[in-house]
This record gives sequence, structure tokens and C-alpha cells, in this order.
Amino acid sequence: MIQERDIRDQLAALIRREVSLSAFERWLASESWNMFNEGSLEVIELIAAINLLVSEFHDSVINDKQFSVELLSLLNHVRRVLVFDEDLNVIEANPRVLATFRSSMARSPRLVGAL
Repeated sequence: MIQERDIRDQLAALIRREVSLSAFERWLASESWNMFNEGSLEVIELIAAINLLVSEFHDSVINDKQFSVELLSLLNHVRRVLVFDEDLNVIEANPRVLATFRSSMARSPRLVGAL
């Protein structure tokens, strides 16, 4: 099962140019093929945002610099979600991905699955 941490590690390697985009795409495809059965919502949202950026880059909707900036934004954009019980005690604290991306249709940042 693909883990968010593994995706972020590979994404960081891509941003540092330690792996090529095609190698990253092959890795992501091989690791995420079963994400809808076994992946968390955070993993699914992160992969969807990455896949959209890759598609927009390949279609020349965004250039290399924009692509790098957007990938870095995905890497750094983590939000913590706190779940409280009825007495307002924290019962769960999980990081959740809040992924933004540029839509080729709208040309403005949009939100992909927040809380």
C-alpha cells in the first residue's frame, strides 16, 4: 500500500532532480494502481493533484518553472486536522493534505479535497 510519506520522499527527489520525471511517473503508477482500494483519502488527493500537474506540464499548460513551483507547493502544503470529543479533548491529530493546483480550464488556483 502506498504511503503519503513515500510519495513526499519521491516528490522531493523529483524536485531535487535526483530522479527524472519519467522515472517518477513510472514509480507513481506502479505504486498507486491500487490506491482506491487501499489508500487513504490524503494519498488519493495528493496523487490526483500530482497527476493533474504532470498532465498540465506535458500539455504545455504550465512551463518548467511553474511545474517546479507547484510541485514544491504540494510537497510543503500539509495541514493538521484535530478531532475533538464532546469535552473538547483532542482525540485524533492527523496531518491532512490540502492540495492546490492550477486548472487548465479556469486558470486560477483551486482546492482539491480539504478537510
